Amino acid sequence: MPCAPGKRSCRCWRARTGLRPFAVTQTMTIGALQTLWEAGLELPKDISLLAFDDSEWFTALKPFVSTLRQPTDDFADQAWAMLMARLNSDCSPTLRSEVHCSLVIRESTIPYRGPLVSEAVPMMAT
Repeated sequence: MPCAPGKRSCRCWRARTGLRPFAVTQTMTIGALQTLWEAGLELPKDISLLAFDDSEWFTALKPFVSTLRQPTDDFADQAWAMLMARLNSDCSPTLRSEVHCSLVIRESTIPYRGPLVSEAVPMMAT
């Protein structure tokens, strides 16, 4: 059976880095959970999992998945304002804005006790 994209990404990332998974999409979160369960790992006893972009289903399975929650209403408001400005012939340069995510700690993570990531893994130039 072919490997789901989320599972494939999690396996490749884990093998390459040895670090803990950070799932950036819901598909990757599902894949990470499947990969960890198949490996016999328990959250958060053996490994922590942090997802990006909160979803209702993150609290439907045990353990509940910790996440970085994006302010989607803020994104929508900003996109709508920019669209309306463009439709009204506003030719301003592209807007750069910053929104703040919130960390939602649930059951899939434990406090980190190791070295800082910047000390443990050298940054790679792109």
